Amino acid sequence: MTEQPNQTGGAGEHTSTIWIDDREHVVEQRELLGRQIKDLAGKPGAEHLFLEQTEIDDVPIRDDEVVQIRGGEHFRSTPLRRAYRIFIDETEYVVESEELTGAEIKKLADKPADYKLFLERPGQPDKQIADDERVHIKDGEHFHTVPPATFG
Repeated sequence: MTEQPNQTGGAGEHTSTIWIDDREHVVEQRELLGRQIKDLAGKPGAEHLFLEQTEIDDVPIRDDEVVQIRGGEHFRSTPLRRAYRIFIDETEYVVESEELTGAEIKKLADKPADYKLFLERPGQPDKQIADDERVHIKDGEHFHTVPPATFG
């Protein structure tokens, strides 16, 4: 948390530093509306506003929504595409989609359509992924493929 006593010296008054689109802003308020944050960024007409999170998805903020300011928050006014590292047959690939089908994962690894695809699950049996099955992608996931001749 980045918080300093207010320069005016008033009792109990503090300023907090927040970042909007990677630019630092010092604010005195403990609560801001989404539209006020956009105004600070000089983007009052921006369609989106997000509170960036590290462990979970970023939180969309509505114009009329009240945000508690503690200091150190990071906001952005544009949707951000995330990059996810996945491994297919021990080769690393970077994807920006949060969901892929089994066929898309095999295509990414340049594997033939008749190969079987599995999601590795530590401590559990690997899960076979059908070509039309949608997989919610998590960073660091491992997949492996198996040629069809090995089944039978």
